[in-house]
Amino acid sequence: MFTILVFVEGLLRPGYSQVAQAISELGQVGTPNAILQDANFVVTGFLLISFVVGLYRGIGRGRSATLGLALLLVFPVVLVLVGTIFPLPNPVHAPLSVAGFVVLLVSIFVLSIALRKDNRWKGYASYSLGTGVVSVGLLLIIIATGQGVLAPWFGLMQRLFLAPAFLWIEALAIKLLALSSRPMQAPQPQVA
Repeated sequence: MFTILVFVEGLLRPGYSQVAQAISELGQVGTPNAILQDANFVVTGFLLISFVVGLYRGIGRGRSATLGLALLLVFPVVLVLVGTIFPLPNPVHAPLSVAGFVVLLVSIFVLSIALRKDNRWKGYASYSLGTGVVSVGLLLIIIATGQGVLAPWFGLMQRLFLAPAFLWIEALAIKLLALSSRPMQAPQPQVA
């Protein structure tokens, strides 16, 4: 939903470039249809909060699960905040967004540890680790070239950076849905 709305909103905005401009520019105060992107941030944030609650109920308990889920919860809260209190051009928007992205990446790595400890999620541990590595690599490319050669493609780079994390969330949500249709069982810890 988030991705489709960003694409449609870009089409509705004369002169907006999905390749050159950041997603948040669609929600900038005073621009045409800004309320659509701000609503997109808020609705996506609340849906992701629901996902984190579901994931809390669907993975084994432990320190890594608790920490990973607490960290993961930061990202949707940031989405809600940038869509309501801190839309562009608010000076808090950019640092808050960057912090949300970084905490999202850390949560993926921490949750990969938690998923490895739950037999029902074991295969998703490696996928999570891979998603984290790819996302960090893309973030480093953005940081290294953001003011240089790739600056005209910042919007595209931002979307490429977000894609693995959003696909990871989607994959975990599909697994969670599959698990929810099975009879309830206590999480099975991995035997060492």
